[in-house]
Amino acid sequence: MRRCVRCRTTAPKAELVRLVRDADRGWRLDPSGTAAGRGAWICPDCAARASERELKRAFRGSAAAVAAELSAHLSERPAREG
Repeated sequence: MRRCVRCRTTAPKAELVRLVRDADRGWRLDPSGTAAGRGAWICPDCAARASERELKRAFRGSAAAVAAELSAHLSERPAREG
């Protein structure tokens, strides 16, 4: 079980999106959930609705890059039913 950095709900790993901080201190998407480095999890609903201010708090100022990664990922991912 993992916890969303925005809404703090817990969910299985497969239902959340993982972002990992890489060596140059930037955040990138980790679709496999196995990349080395500091990771943060966010649920798809929060990723779609998160404001830049909320992303800044969760990802320590890298909000613009994180928002771009998430929107690109969510546009590729099929919508959840139910």
